[in-house]
Amino acid sequence: MGIQSVGVAPVGFSGASHVTYPDVHAGHPVASPVGYTDVHPMGPGPIHDYINSDIEDRNRDLADQLSKAHNHIEDLRTGHDTASKYHGTVVERLEADIIKGQEQQSFLLSQIASLNATIQSLTTSNTIKAKLIDQLVRIVTDFQILNVKLFKDIHILHSVIVSSEQKHQTRLVSLKEALKEFSNLLYSYESENSADINTAVINQQSYKMDNSPTKSYGLLLDHYKSVEAAKQLHEPGSVDYYGGLLKQLQRKAAEPEVGLKKVEVVEHKAVEEVRQEKKKESAQN
Repeated sequence: MGIQSVGVAPVGFSGASHVTYPDVHAGHPVASPVGYTDVHPMGPGPIHDYINSDIEDRNRDLADQLSKAHNHIEDLRTGHDTASKYHGTVVERLEADIIKGQEQQSFLLSQIASLNATIQSLTTSNTIKAKLIDQLVRIVTDFQILNVKLFKDIHILHSVIVSSEQKHQTRLVSLKEALKEFSNLLYSYESENSADINTAVINQQSYKMDNSPTKSYGLLLDHYKSVEAAKQLHEPGSVDYYGGLLKQLQRKAAEPEVGLKKVEVVEHKAVEEVRQEKKKESAQN
């Protein structure tokens, strides 16, 4: 016959279903179409605790979790649409096979009726040979056997359609519930953490303002101005050295937005030079 099993896997699903579709011609069960799963995918996961000082990492991680949650919901919607299209394709093919089987059954019934009428007409005639009658009987018997088999095939296909629709409806309901649940979780997640995100942004801006390179250079210049003034009072010979150091720091402070580590290196170098100078003076004395 022209009845074929359908095995097209929908895009967006993984794993195999536990349902099997019988192959009415081969006599063996055929694995159900790949693409169905009874296990719901996991959500975006728990919100992790962070150290307050690690603000930038926390912001990046929060943004990453929000992106994953949005992508997960889009995947659920895509899978739901794909499953609906796949179910419609399977049902249409099975219904087409049933219609073909019913047409063939009607044709066979008409042939059986015609042959029965022929047999009845021939048996009333004395000119019919017994061999011809026997052949016609065998043909009718073959048609009847084929008709019974076709009826069983149609019944099995109908059962498969009913079972497939029930299981598909169950999965669609589960997917809708999962989509609703994850949407609520995402909304709750964004609502509960909106204050933390805003606080983190404010703290980050405040931290950058309090620790800007320009402010650090200003404090460093004030420190060495006081050192230079003290040296001029007690050691007039060191004016040129500390004056040059002050000019160097002033040039550094005029540079646009340098890193804090660079400020720390300059400050450490200047302090170390002062220490070495004091050691030399102590050794000379």
